[in-house]
Amino acid sequence: MILLQQKYPNYIPSFDVMTLLLDSWIYYIDDQSLSIMNDIESLKKPSDNASTTHWDSLINALSSMVRAAEHAELIVRNMEHWSPASAAILTSPSNTHGNNIFRTSPTSHHYDVVIHAWAKIIRLYPILVKLVPSSPQGPDPRRMTLRSLLHGIPQRTTLLLEAMERGRGLGVQPTVDTYNTVLEIWAYSHEHHRRSMVQSIFHRMSTGGGTKDLWNGLHIQKINTGNGGSSSISSRVTQVIMPTRKTLQIMIQAWCQLDTTGSGSSNPSISSSYAFHATYYLLQMISLLEKGTDDFEPTLMDFKQVLQAWASTEGGSKKSAYRALSILHKLELLYNNRQTQVRPDIECYKFTLQCLAKMDPIHMPGVGERVDRLFQHIQDRNLLPDSGCFSAAIETWCNLSTHYSSTSPIKAIECIKRAEGYLKQMSETFHRSSTIVVRPKTVNYNTILKTLVEISSPMAVKTAENLLYKMEILSKDGDWNVQPNTSSYSSVIQCWGQSSDPHAVDNAHKLLDRLMFRFKQNHAHCQPSTELFNAILSVCSSDCIHASENDKALQCAFSAMQKMQSLPRCEPDSHSYSLLIQMIGHRIPPGSDRSKALESIFKKCCSEGLVDTTVLKSLQKYSPEELYTKLLQPSRTISDNITNLSTIFKTLPLEWTVRVKGVKVKLEDGRTIPLPIKVDGTLLNLRNPALNERKMKRLRSKVNQRLLRGGRMQG
Repeated sequence: MILLQQKYPNYIPSFDVMTLLLDSWIYYIDDQSLSIMNDIESLKKPSDNASTTHWDSLINALSSMVRAAEHAELIVRNMEHWSPASAAILTSPSNTHGNNIFRTSPTSHHYDVVIHAWAKIIRLYPILVKLVPSSPQGPDPRRMTLRSLLHGIPQRTTLLLEAMERGRGLGVQPTVDTYNTVLEIWAYSHEHHRRSMVQSIFHRMSTGGGTKDLWNGLHIQKINTGNGGSSSISSRVTQVIMPTRKTLQIMIQAWCQLDTTGSGSSNPSISSSYAFHATYYLLQMISLLEKGTDDFEPTLMDFKQVLQAWASTEGGSKKSAYRALSILHKLELLYNNRQTQVRPDIECYKFTLQCLAKMDPIHMPGVGERVDRLFQHIQDRNLLPDSGCFSAAIETWCNLSTHYSSTSPIKAIECIKRAEGYLKQMSETFHRSSTIVVRPKTVNYNTILKTLVEISSPMAVKTAENLLYKMEILSKDGDWNVQPNTSSYSSVIQCWGQSSDPHAVDNAHKLLDRLMFRFKQNHAHCQPSTELFNAILSVCSSDCIHASENDKALQCAFSAMQKMQSLPRCEPDSHSYSLLIQMIGHRIPPGSDRSKALESIFKKCCSEGLVDTTVLKSLQKYSPEELYTKLLQPSRTISDNITNLSTIFKTLPLEWTVRVKGVKVKLEDGRTIPLPIKVDGTLLNLRNPALNERKMKRLRSKVNQRLLRGGRMQG
């Protein structure tokens, strides 16, 4: 055809020729899609050489499908381009060939087959991406290749849909299947603003009627279809394209799609507003079902998608647990009333429990009792709770314990006992079950241990020691899923720091020795860390330690600092020096010895560039005023090089804070430095009104510039 056009510029292929060419490309896409699906089974380990070669062949096949779809779309676009010329031939007096031979305007069939071809390609993305293992180092190049290959497909299909909408007067009519296919393409994609585009396309389906008319129309249309009658309302509603159950399911899927990174985040999240949108469409399906429109009965997957969305909201939501409980209750009610055959499974309860685990007890009183009731419902329905259910229950009761830790230590300990009860039940379920659905893990024990740190009670230390000892015994017996790690030991050590036990320092040091022994036995999960040694320093600096333990605390603290500096991948940070200064203030009485020790520690901290606000606050609290002034003598005056500045600040030298983790600022020369710290231990506010006003005066003093003043441009 291209050669004919080059030889005969005015040549216009016939309608049948264009349709035949289009169908040939579509058949090729179908064959390639079937071939890829057959070959996917052999791609088991993309990391080895043979599988890498196979992976490349799959990508090449997918690329050929994309090129074929581009050719098919080009044919439709050419038919649109040639349709005015064909119309001129049809109306020409010299036309003796009839009305069909020169017709090139595309029909609904041409648009639909191209849109479905693009959909067939993009449906392969979630299948292929599962073959690529997630990497914590960063986005996998193969995932990036897939995304770049499929980039722009939703936009292409949207343009084709718009062309169909413009051609309604020419006999081209998009069907609900056409809209569903475009919506599905957007839902599968990872394009920016894909959810808002899905919402926009959905609203275009109901052009000519409001949203309320749309839902009412679905119900009225069902009634009129059943009665064989008609009404003015139904006739008006049927002028628009009515969504089907698949339409609403696609909308739920689009809004519930989790936001994962290119590396495959282990904790994907979603905005609470997205979960609200998904809930809206689910409730509309439920409303239509209750009105007798059985065609819109939601499936179990629809309920689970919405519940998972609420369980994955960013940082939790004040309403997430209430929404999840409401949806779960609605599903149970529909099943009990025999309005649906769908009944909640264990995943529905798990997602609801995860929502409860994220709730602040202040926003939901009695959250622990709600968890207990859900577990009772699970037992009544003869369901087997999985690890996610137990983990959520443990986390919920630990959150309650933290809530009561400062006001009622007795209630906090009771909550810990409830969490331990679920941990025990989890272990019993594991030993009773023939399939591994439930298995306690180290993270479950660590959740309780970290909560015990917040409770100032002798029972907290005893409970923490018992849990750690149990972990050591279980791991020794071969249960590697509950072997203690560095975080486990750090939590128990911090518990000793919160106690008033006279032997707290000795016990903390024994725990450190136990961890070091396990590390020497090639237990990599017991790698000593800065967090671990900071826990030792927190015990030594605790004001709960008896005065008779001062010498032991000093010796233990300095020994911990030496070990920390000698071990690989373990070095002191700003918090380490802050704790060390606090330890000196608690263990050495005021005098020359304390001043010498504080001066030596602070100079060491300065030389390592780790002076931050916590170090300065601790130094200011435990050192005499003369010593504090002497140590901060090298501080500099920052005036932003502005003359006659009424407000000046004393800030620390940059080399003192160069390794501090926290807020960074970018200088005019392109360097990035920590936010300047004032000598009183506070961060310098670079948005101080005095500084900003002087900067603006400098700008206004420049010539040949139009400067902003008072919201108006001055010449």
